[in-house]
Amino acid sequence: MTLPPSKIPVRPLEKPDPKQSPARGTRRLNLLYGAQVESRPPRFRFTVNDPGLVTRDYGYWVENQLRERFGLEGVPVAIDFVRRA
Repeated sequence: MTLPPSKIPVRPLEKPDPKQSPARGTRRLNLLYGAQVESRPPRFRFTVNDPGLVTRDYGYWVENQLRERFGLEGVPVAIDFVRRA
């Protein structure tokens, strides 16, 4: 299953309250862009301001959001968080 890039909206994946996104000190994680880069198994790459701010819980939350929104229950999903170039 391949999703077109326009189908992976980053803003709706963000938590409703920005205070809830992971932070370290005064730096807060910003999800900038998301794309599917492989289809078997589905692999998604999200560009963020600082991958070191991604927590395990936040990664699981993003994975669960993808599963719910795109019907990926029971499908192995790989997610990469990469720094903006």
